[in-house]
Amino acid sequence: MSSAALPSQLEDLLDRLSAATARRADCDAAAFRVDFLDLMPNLKRFALSLTKNQARADDLVQDTMLKAWLGRASYTVGTNLGAWLFTIMRNNF
Repeated sequence: MSSAALPSQLEDLLDRLSAATARRADCDAAAFRVDFLDLMPNLKRFALSLTKNQARADDLVQDTMLKAWLGRASYTVGTNLGAWLFTIMRNNF
């Protein structure tokens, strides 16, 4: 069905739904970013406990954060972000 064939009310409803979905995605992305950055000190401590070397720990944190950021679409909002990040780090180590 083309957009020209849609009744105007349905078209308006689809526009509002798209806008609401985009706002929700923006909120989820912002919350993910804040929580993600808040967990950085904990990840650094865990990495140091695993590697026993500051330089290797820093590299492990960077690798973990990169993998998590690239895979953030697979994270389920509302679940334990810390557990998700620590699992990525442990598996990466």
